Amino acid sequence: MAGATTVTSGFQQGLDVKAWKYWIDSDTYQQEKAVVPLIYKTIPIDTLHYQCTSMVGTGDWRQFGENEDIPVVTPIESWIVYLKPEKWGKQEIVSHEVQKSFQKFDNFLKAQQPSWNEDYVRTKEKHGANCFNYGGFTLGHEYFNATVTGVQTDPYPLFIYDSSALYATNGTDDHVNKASQSYYNGLLTTPFSVVNLQAAWNLFTITNARDEANSIVDIEPDLLVYANDVQFTVEEVMTSTTRPDTGMRADNVMKSMLGNRLKNVPWRFIVTAGHWMLIKSSANTMYPGFIFLEKEAPRFKFWEDNNNENYQMSATSMYGAGVANWRFVVGCNYPTS
Repeated sequence: MAGATTVTSGFQQGLDVKAWKYWIDSDTYQQEKAVVPLIYKTIPIDTLHYQCTSMVGTGDWRQFGENEDIPVVTPIESWIVYLKPEKWGKQEIVSHEVQKSFQKFDNFLKAQQPSWNEDYVRTKEKHGANCFNYGGFTLGHEYFNATVTGVQTDPYPLFIYDSSALYATNGTDDHVNKASQSYYNGLLTTPFSVVNLQAAWNLFTITNARDEANSIVDIEPDLLVYANDVQFTVEEVMTSTTRPDTGMRADNVMKSMLGNRLKNVPWRFIVTAGHWMLIKSSANTMYPGFIFLEKEAPRFKFWEDNNNENYQMSATSMYGAGVANWRFVVGCNYPTS
């Protein structure tokens, strides 16, 4: 920028130290409110791209008799998952009048860093939520494009790794595994209710509990994530001892069966009213369904513009998110465009 210089005085060095101190002081509170760490597995990287493979297996052990050869099972190549971090940041101008007194600027910085931290966490939350906000778009979305020019080419830049939308609607854009079997994980017009929760649970834990070789696997959700407007309905269904949707008020098995197995997670950044989903948390799994890449922690810079003696503050970071296994979610009542 014309007229800008990098200041290395004690004033500027003091700002660097204090910026980090005030950032760290405010970070604990912000992270406690975050949903992204519940859903995604955070993976630190130092490259411009990331690759892994989707869920695969070679099936059950085979029984064989005396003097017979051990059965041969040939591994199959699974889908390659392409992900990348994005660069994020912003800068603000601080007037000469504010920064001319270190004590005054120190107070300004102490008040500003919690705000920047909140902005940072909120932006990450929105980015994580957009995986699901755009997950049912039938024409795909640029969000899923993991191409890095000259480094990595995403073969399906608008979709997830298997060329489908994250939420595959039955009969429309099914997920096809490496055994050529079709599955779906999107229940398009399915508002939250006892009956629909049961249908989503069975779809997740029975129908879709197969790996890429079509062998049965054990997988079930532990998060019930939903747009804020669904919260009262969720509370009624998940906490009532009797069913809220029947005249006879029969026993509510959802409370007894799933009340302690699903964590209720309202997420303000799910933007479509009525959108809800069952998710298996990837936070502590060896083979995650959702990955959050952390390439660069927030960096702060301060410099003076000699044209007007104003200070400029900037912060940058690099992170990204994506899907490594669609089986970790069943989406319901979601938008398609």
